[in-house]
Amino acid sequence: MSNIAIVYFSKGGATRTLAKTIQTGIESTSCNARLFEIESRDIKGGRYVNDELLSSLKHFDAIIFGSPTYMVLPVPNLRHLWMPVVMSMSN
Repeated sequence: MSNIAIVYFSKGGATRTLAKTIQTGIESTSCNARLFEIESRDIKGGRYVNDELLSSLKHFDAIIFGSPTYMVLPVPNLRHLWMPVVMSMSN
């Protein structure tokens, strides 16, 4: 059984609703899905500082990122998390 992390930032709630819908769909296939909401307070000086979340993501088989867009890009809150996740997965 696969374990899938759904990591998202939601300003107005639409991305949160979509993340929960994706979680329901994943769980209907007998896989496990866990939601992680990115909080603005976890970003300091342009760096993502929630080491607990970064560490826990190593234990998932897949990670889905969800974000509203701003000027065609994901919001900075989520972009600050990507690089540390990618770097930690490659070790």
